[in-house]
Amino acid sequence: MSNKASSTNHKYLIIGLHASGKHEIAEDLIKNGIKVGKNFVSLPNFSSDIYLLNTVYYQSQDIDTMFESQAYIFMQKKLAGGESYYEGLSLYEYDNNSVFVMSPDQFDLIPSISSDVTIVWLDNNVSDRRLRYLSERRKYDFTKEENYERQDMAEFIDKINSSPNKVLYFNNEDPLRVSAIIYALVKNPELLKVFEERFN
Repeated sequence: MSNKASSTNHKYLIIGLHASGKHEIAEDLIKNGIKVGKNFVSLPNFSSDIYLLNTVYYQSQDIDTMFESQAYIFMQKKLAGGESYYEGLSLYEYDNNSVFVMSPDQFDLIPSISSDVTIVWLDNNVSDRRLRYLSERRKYDFTKEENYERQDMAEFIDKINSSPNKVLYFNNEDPLRVSAIIYALVKNPELLKVFEERFN
């Protein structure tokens, strides 16, 4: 296996900084029957410094096996609450789902992306994201996470701008509206070109 993102069905990668509403979009899509892939993590119990939704726990031996066989789309080692852990997306999840949620730094870890992938970029400003952070009573350090995710933004923007893949851009958009659009596109793939021409 290879960690190149490729599959026979069209995929949507929802990318956004922390507190951008990407998990709200994913949860709404799941409620409406869309198959959303789950990232794996190596922590059975998350500390208050980690805000993770729609994840599945993998034991260390599972991750070792996945690493050796390269059966993953991306994998990263992170540190939070004094604990190091792994987070990533397995090839199995990728092959069996249509929509995926990730941060810009996780997207940067994907070495290559096939043409059957549409990138959904949630470009939400810091004030709106801070409001969501406060309203959802998240416990992690907002400024620390902001600084961490912002450090590689230039590389991410370059990758987006040079990508041959379709990119759907949303600026401070209501997550439920984004969810409704992605739902319509997953159910009616022929609408993607129409949406791009009219709204992108």
